[in-house]
Amino acid sequence: MRAIERTTRWFEDVIKDFPVHRWRESPGGEANDFRGVMIHLINSIDWFLRNLAVPEEIRPAPPNPEACQSGQELVEMFRTARAKQLDVLRSLPEEQFDQPSPECKYPFNSGAELILYSAEHDFWHIGQIQMLKMALSPQGEGAREG
Repeated sequence: MRAIERTTRWFEDVIKDFPVHRWRESPGGEANDFRGVMIHLINSIDWFLRNLAVPEEIRPAPPNPEACQSGQELVEMFRTARAKQLDVLRSLPEEQFDQPSPECKYPFNSGAELILYSAEHDFWHIGQIQMLKMALSPQGEGAREG
């Protein structure tokens, strides 16, 4: 769980000066835009909890990031969903992390491995957001033009 707490802090670091008003831009058309990355991150929270075999009655209802009208709304939705995810993880018995998840289609040997995978997944997308931030910065735009 500490791995996910850590990636959550890194997300906050990378997002603090991201130009969220440019949430639908994808420089060069090759990378996902901020909107797509955030929708994926928000949706992956429910996927993770289901694959960890968290009982439905304690899983928070998945939010609808498609309804967000701004980049800032997506950021706030992610923060809320991640806080709920961490609350659920803290409430689980330790044994839940020692057992393989029967719900998961990937061959993780334990819930702990699934948590590490989730943190790795976060790192990938934090890097993607950082790359978008650099590409959307005035220096990144100038470098493409010149």
